[in-house]
Amino acid sequence: MSVCTREFLSHPIDQPKHSLIEHLIAVGRKSEELFAETSFKNKHIAFYSGLLHDVGKINPWYQEIFNAIQNSKKLQEEVSEKFVQKHSVFSAWAAKYLLSKIGLEYDIIDKILVLIYGHHSTIRRSLGEIKQGPQFKASQEIMKESIKDFSSQVSHILEFSKLNWNSCVERFPRPVLFDLKLNSCNTPDDYLEMSVAFSCLLQADRGSFKDWSVPKFGLSIDTAPLVKPKEIGDQTSDKTQQEKMSDMRNKFQKEVMSNFDYSEKVIVINAPTGIGKTKVFLDLISKYKDDKTIQRVFYFSPLLALTEDFERKFESTLANKKQANDVLIYNHMFAESLEEKRKDNDEGYNR
Repeated sequence: MSVCTREFLSHPIDQPKHSLIEHLIAVGRKSEELFAETSFKNKHIAFYSGLLHDVGKINPWYQEIFNAIQNSKKLQEEVSEKFVQKHSVFSAWAAKYLLSKIGLEYDIIDKILVLIYGHHSTIRRSLGEIKQGPQFKASQEIMKESIKDFSSQVSHILEFSKLNWNSCVERFPRPVLFDLKLNSCNTPDDYLEMSVAFSCLLQADRGSFKDWSVPKFGLSIDTAPLVKPKEIGDQTSDKTQQEKMSDMRNKFQKEVMSNFDYSEKVIVINAPTGIGKTKVFLDLISKYKDDKTIQRVFYFSPLLALTEDFERKFESTLANKKQANDVLIYNHMFAESLEEKRKDNDEGYNR
């Protein structure tokens, strides 16, 4: 089999979507689209990290495996004796030259390389020396010719047309050695920009094989079960205190609901324990949930016990109990829907 196939593959040939070119374009576009929904301006970070994240799959290891009619562990072992099973590092190395002298600032290029390099692991503040054994060098040797073939196929395509293919073809065969340290990621905005761009890349990559759907928050919430009834009967001191607390909660509720400014990006509500913050939080969600821009609502809690208390209260407010399956619980112990967790608890499942 020829290593440089006519069509470069991103995934096994028996999968419906296996074209490397189509995959790169799809991920680049979607990553840029997702990033555009934020307030960050450097869209090139998202677009080019998506467009070039898998270009290293021209590595003959992947092309031989993906073109095989029957993939097997034995075949992978045989191919691994010749070539190295790596693509992220090669993608970043190619991107280093493809992005040179096309009008991008150096710190933007560095961020893109870090995202590409880490898209199967994690983002780093620096990239340095790469371990290069015989299989690594063998892959790179074949790839220097594959890049010429690949560039001839894509250089006329709009998304790839601005890239510096001549520089990549000339310099890709050099020993792979990154001397990269992000100097611009020292502020909260820089850190958030990198993190958001990384998230966009991962979502675009993983979502490239299915129809993309935009979620819409549509839970029906009724907080009536959270209202503590007034005590009636003998006016003992405890019952009188409970009535006072009930009145305070009602006043707090009305005050927040009438003065809440939905146009503000951040709202801080200072209130003591037991005043009814959970009910207010859910009432605010219910009031504004029909805003077409609300896709998800996140609730964070510093303590697992508090989170579980919120889960019980929240489930009691769902008008349609089946919607508990649309509520995701995520922490260091588990990740599952509220409905799944409840069933596990009912069955006595211990984590």
